[in-house]
Amino acid sequence: MTRPKVKRPRSRRGEGDKLREEILDATEALLSQTADRRAVSIRAVADAVGVTAPSIYRHFPDKRALLMAACQRHFDDLQQRLEKMASVAEGPIDALRETGHAYLDWGMDNPEEYRIMFMTRPESDAVTDGEEMDYSDTIGPGTAFGALISMIDTGLQAGEIRADRNIFDVAIAVFSLVHGVTSLAISNDPQFFPRTDAHRTLDLLMDWTFAGLAPAGLDS
Repeated sequence: MTRPKVKRPRSRRGEGDKLREEILDATEALLSQTADRRAVSIRAVADAVGVTAPSIYRHFPDKRALLMAACQRHFDDLQQRLEKMASVAEGPIDALRETGHAYLDWGMDNPEEYRIMFMTRPESDAVTDGEEMDYSDTIGPGTAFGALISMIDTGLQAGEIRADRNIFDVAIAVFSLVHGVTSLAISNDPQFFPRTDAHRTLDLLMDWTFAGLAPAGLDS
């Protein structure tokens, strides 16, 4: 038996933001229910909200923009979680370790959102010759990556990380490590990543990485 569609009352002037939030709520719910972004179509979201597809397009130009906007809410939660872990850590290296595990937990708790945000190729506007991409919204101050750079800088200032290491290079290395374990942990493919304790794997890799970053004679 086909379920009848629920038509949403037409939004009044000035209620566009409310509809946008309802669209994002419906998108998040569908992502959670299906655990597959391919099953979340513009039509499915429109039906869930009780509007027509053109109403969705007035707020989001395409499906990818809609999914990214919905996932941004989760990303904000991730950043707050990482900041909280860093604030209670005993030192910069401990902060890197604890936030790494928090990041892994978040990825395993939100696998489809993680795939959308970190495992799909970004689509950016074309950049003309002589112009540089602006990455301030992804790796600048106030972002999760910016917080990672800050932790590494603190480690350098405290003498817990070798002074000859470039901060950005170290940040990329640490992110690659944590992102790699998280990506494999949610891949669910035992051929490449047998079921094991992802946190134990992360700890092993961090032990080796931090040992290599520590100044001579300093036990990390």
